[in-house]
Amino acid sequence: MGDLVITKAADDYYDDVHLRRQDHPDAALCGLKTTGAPARGEATCLRCRQFSTGSL
Repeated sequence: MGDLVITKAADDYYDDVHLRRQDHPDAALCGLKTTGAPARGEATCLRCRQFSTGSL
């Protein structure tokens, strides 16, 4: 899947921290449009975490 980057999504109601592929800066793994700027901390989006481990 490539390297994952922690990022924020543009229109996330819950203000979660998401994961996106390094070579795909437009969208998080869950499908939300990202802001492009990297974020700090751990991913809090359940769907992104499930996609990253292959359990979804």
